[in-house]
Amino acid sequence: RSPLFITAHIPSREKQGLGLRIEEIDMGARQAVVMGEPHPWSENNIQIMSEFERGERAKICPGQELLAINGGQLVPATLERAVELVASADSPVQLTLRFPPEDGRNSSLMQMKKKRRKE
Repeated sequence: RSPLFITAHIPSREKQGLGLRIEEIDMGARQAVVMGEPHPWSENNIQIMSEFERGERAKICPGQELLAINGGQLVPATLERAVELVASADSPVQLTLRFPPEDGRNSSLMQMKKKRRKE
């Protein structure tokens, strides 16, 4: 099946950042950064979010590969690069995501080995 590309615009808050979890994983031939489970801050503060923000957050699901932040490619695909791109971005931050991640072998996310996590 063809990958699905998604763009989401998430406001950045000074103390919470984007309120998203990301994970750096080893896909064998390459490394990737994927979206993790929803961050507790997002779930606990949904009432203060605008309808637009709730809709944008609803586009994001665990396992989606993070490709770019505000047009800046996530190269190398590391947590450090993701944090660097978010820190230099204006709010709202545009995330470009792909699902399923491409590994060149059609393996599932369940076979991937998680390396590190950033909240």
